[in-house]
Amino acid sequence: MWSVGVSFSPSVPAAATLVSPNGTTTSTPTYTWNKVNGSTYYYLYVNGPSGNVISKWYTSAEANCDSATSTTCTITPTTTLANGSHTWWIQTWNPIGTGPWSTAMYFTVQSQGYAPKKVLAAPAVMDTVVATFTYDGDGNRVSQTIGGVTTYFVGNYYEKTGSTITKYYYAGTQRVAMRNGSTLSYLLSDHLSSTSITTNSSGTLVSEVRYKACPLRSTSGVLREGETRYTSGTMPTKYTYTGQYSNVSDFGWMYYNARWYDPYLNQWTQPDSIVPDPYNSQDYNRYSYARNNPLKYTDPSGHDPWWCETADCELKYVYRKGAQQVVDTMNLLKGGRKEALGYIATLKGIHLAPGDHWNYAEYISFHDGTDSITLGWTPSNDSDAGNPYYDKNGNLQNADDQSVFLTGSAFDNCSSDANCIIRIMAHEAGHSWIELKAEQTATVDNAGIKRLVGVTHQQEEMYVDILAQLRFGSLDPSTVDGYRHAEDELRNSLESSLGIDLSNIGLQIFGE
Repeated sequence: MWSVGVSFSPSVPAAATLVSPNGTTTSTPTYTWNKVNGSTYYYLYVNGPSGNVISKWYTSAEANCDSATSTTCTITPTTTLANGSHTWWIQTWNPIGTGPWSTAMYFTVQSQGYAPKKVLAAPAVMDTVVATFTYDGDGNRVSQTIGGVTTYFVGNYYEKTGSTITKYYYAGTQRVAMRNGSTLSYLLSDHLSSTSITTNSSGTLVSEVRYKACPLRSTSGVLREGETRYTSGTMPTKYTYTGQYSNVSDFGWMYYNARWYDPYLNQWTQPDSIVPDPYNSQDYNRYSYARNNPLKYTDPSGHDPWWCETADCELKYVYRKGAQQVVDTMNLLKGGRKEALGYIATLKGIHLAPGDHWNYAEYISFHDGTDSITLGWTPSNDSDAGNPYYDKNGNLQNADDQSVFLTGSAFDNCSSDANCIIRIMAHEAGHSWIELKAEQTATVDNAGIKRLVGVTHQQEEMYVDILAQLRFGSLDPSTVDGYRHAEDELRNSLESSLGIDLSNIGLQIFGE
């Protein structure tokens, strides 16, 4: 017998207690937590405004708490954090197994003071327009002043310019209507979410715009609301091409939340701060819009091109807004979290080893009677069948030997981070494939049990985590090479330890 994934016993280290940062801090904070007796490794995981920014294992020596007199652990990563809200956790580990996650702690990076700041957002057209913008601490635009006229924004729902108030109304995530003063208009969109048709409150056509593949200046050089192939009437909203806010008539750019887009150049005005998909070569051009394929992709966040090809567009968008939302949606539409996992795996191209399937457990109860708050668990084929677990209704069940589990703790911890649940699924899929490859060659102990122990188990945990981070993590471009080097080193070590070939495991998990 051997077992991969995360398991707990009385000798597994306890959860760490976090100390700092907590509150407002600098962009390179020092992380401090209370030392956990028996833990030889600590896993630091930090989420920021754009997703995961730090995910790394540290030895107790690296965390400055390996001496007998140490009471706290400290580490100061070199990663520079962006302004905004951050959340961090610590997980413990020793050769017996992986300990539980700590309780989350929150802090805010505000390296330039507490008050919103005004910045010049774009050069003025013909040097005649000065545009300034105000952002809140999370980077959301709250006002703009162009040519002396100020507009205030509350998200994408409410605007006030002088005494005129504009409100927007949504059906789910789709903008469907607006009220400017007392005038109600209905908004209809094309397949890229571009505002194409507006009608009055009676349904009478007011305006129509048909767009080309991407907005451009006209051949005469005159700026306008995106290059169009047909225009009728006057569009009452500035949310135009792909549903984004257009300042083309003001100074030539469009606002895509994280960045500005210049339709004259067909490029972003700033480089992307992340590589959305390290396996897609288009994402290494950090200025290209929509992977140079604007007929298929849109980029509403300014960070991550995506597309909809079927009637599942709404579900896909809800998924991208947060893991918990898609789980709730799938609970309503497809019967529960187990089905949600299968849907998400299909959507994101995550493949389990042949015969394995996704399953859900509210929590795991192991043979020795201990309970687990693990995020994921991949039972082995020859030992863990029959291991009890509790389903979403609190009923005790027996695990079959080909289930790959995510637990209630995973969904709770990932409620505000869509990619978090995906990374856990990719992590467990890695175990699924390694289990298939290694079962016949794993070491048999004196009790006749196949088992991965000690540094080999830790290496496997780190290896599948790196695979998940490279595929679905929001990695700073400067860290990608380091992750790939670690992937190579760990793969070579596992291949040597287990006598297996892992050269094509990425292709098997992700299908590419």
